[in-house]
Parts: sequence; structure tokens; C-alpha cells
Amino acid sequence: MDALQLARTIAGPMGDLGQAFYFDAITVARGKELGLHRFEFYGLGRAGVLGDVETDAVIDAFGFFHPSAIDFIYTRARTKAAPSAVATDYAEAADDFADRTFGAVPIAILADFAEAVAAHVVARAQEIWEALGDGAGAAVAGGSGGSAPSGEGDAQ
Repeated sequence: MDALQLARTIAGPMGDLGQAFYFDAITVARGKELGLHRFEFYGLGRAGVLGDVETDAVIDAFGFFHPSAIDFIYTRARTKAAPSAVATDYAEAADDFADRTFGAVPIAILADFAEAVAAHVVARAQEIWEALGDGAGAAVAGGSGGSAPSGEGDAQ
């Protein structure tokens, strides 16, 4: 399966899963505790990871939303709560939703899934890196040559 086939296969289920979280009664209630309706909680929660930024930055980051929608879900909402604080609460709400939704899945199955995804990502990244060639690879690697980073010690 190539990347396009994968995207087409998972687009519907991933969209459904996202909507299940966004419109989950417990998620919505958590936003209401902060004085936010569901769309404001979504907007501040997602954009809040950028910090307390101006609306233009959110419009750029949310490129698929019309600017008037950003005004509705971010600009006006940030007068009610700090975006970065809402982002933290939103991430916690997502974690709680994941626990309620996937908590019964045995950890071994989740680990196997994560391993399979990681192996695919690493393999694909290596293909892309090699396609860049020595010149581009060296530029990305900070002049250290065209070989891909090993991953060891890369995380800071």
C-alpha cells in the first residue's frame, strides 16, 4: 500500500474518530467548565499550542479554515481564556478520551501497532533522505555529509 492508498483508506475513520472526540459530551463539558463552547474549546485547544499568538499566526497554521472561522473559534475565545492553558486542558481531554475509547485494548496490541507504524515511518524517511542525495542531505544534516542521522542522541 502506498501513501496515497493509505491516506484514502484511513481518511474516513480518522475523521470519524476526531469528530467523536470533538463532540464527545465529556470533552464538551470540560470546555464548558472553562467558559468555552465546543468550537472555542477546539480552536483554543488546537491553536493554543502556538502560545498566545495573534490571529494571523492561527490563520496561517489553520490554512484550511476561513479567517472568519478563526475569528469565531480563536480570536473571540481568547478573551475568555489563555490559549496555552486551554491547550494543556485540551490535551488532557484528548488523553482522557483515548483512555475511555482505547483503554481496554491490551498494551501488547498497542505496542505492536506503534512498532509497525514506527518501522514504516523510519523506512519511508530513509527513502526520502536517500532521494535528497549527498548535497541536500548534507545541508539538512548541518554539513555532516549525506548520510541520514542514526537517531541516537538526536532527541534533546
